[in-house]
Amino acid sequence: KITTNNFDATGNLLNYNVLVSYSLGNGTTTYYDGSGKVLGSVVITNDGVGDTSTVTYNANGILISDDYHYSDGSYSSDIYNPDGSGSGSWHYADGSYYTYTQGAGGNNYVELDYAANGILTGSNTYNFDSLGNNIAVNYDANGIKVSDSWGHADGSFGSDTYNSDGSYTSVSNDG
Repeated sequence: KITTNNFDATGNLLNYNVLVSYSLGNGTTTYYDGSGKVLGSVVITNDGVGDTSTVTYNANGILISDDYHYSDGSYSSDIYNPDGSGSGSWHYADGSYYTYTQGAGGNNYVELDYAANGILTGSNTYNFDSLGNNIAVNYDANGIKVSDSWGHADGSFGSDTYNSDGSYTSVSNDG
C-alpha cells in the first residue's frame, strides 16, 4: 500500500491518495480530501496478455468513466453521467471507429460510424421507451435510411430493408 500526501505551503494536508497494488500492475487508487472523505477511485486491471482497463468511480462508488485497450490494437472509452446519459467511442484495430451519445435515462442512443480516414460511413439510432418498445434505424453516409428493426412490449418485432429505388422488404412477427 502506497500513500501519497499533498500539502499546502504551510504544511496543511490538502488531499491524499492510497494505492493498493496487485500483480501485473493491477491496483486500486482511492482519492481523499484532507479530512479523509473519499473523493473517488480508479481501478486498473491488466490481464497479462495485452488487455488493460482503467475504470473510474465517484465518491459514491458510481461508475463515471472507463477506458479499455485490447491486445489487437483496438480501444474504447466511455463517460457516464448521473442522469443516465453518456458518450464514448470504440476504435477498431483497422483504424475505423464509431462514436456515440446516449440520452438521459439511456433511452436514446445515436452512433456515428467512420472509416479509418475519418470519413463518415453511416449512422444508427436506437430509441427505447418505458413501456418496453424499441426501434433501431440504420442510415448510410448520406443520411438515407437503409434499414430498421423494432420490437414491442407485447413480443411482436420486425425489420425493414430499404432499396435505393424506394422499394423495401418488411418482415414482422406478431408475437
